[in-house]
Amino acid sequence: MLRVLSVSLRPGDRLLSTSLAIVPADATLDAYRTVLVDKNFLLWLFNSIVITAGTAVFGVTLAATSAYAFSRWRFIGRAPFLVFLLATQMIPATMMIVPIFVLATKLSLTETYRGLVIAYSVSAVPFSIWILKGYYDTIPLDLEEARSLTAPHV
Repeated sequence: MLRVLSVSLRPGDRLLSTSLAIVPADATLDAYRTVLVDKNFLLWLFNSIVITAGTAVFGVTLAATSAYAFSRWRFIGRAPFLVFLLATQMIPATMMIVPIFVLATKLSLTETYRGLVIAYSVSAVPFSIWILKGYYDTIPLDLEEARSLTAPHV
């Protein structure tokens, strides 16, 4: 972390300097001024937070409920769909860029928060379902049934 701080304090023409000094002799805060004042850093930070929070909430909600269903319920097509979820993890994310962009364009989701949240969730949710299903499988069914028996009846 000190090395990163040291490089950030160097003037723009000395970024590749091999000096090992933690604080360079000609240290400057110009890089920080440029990022915080001259650029839209706060907007970029806000966008990142909105997209990250949206993806996390949407992804966890969808993955947790889906994984619970796969873990606790038996239904037609359950095993093939679980294999499909696992198989989707073998497709590199870069191969999904064009199809996701085409769909986002047709659904008017380009340049929107919703479009990015959906695009990020496409790769995160299948993996999360698979992992959470494995976790739910470790919770004994008796534990859930015992909880429902102890709940007050109205």
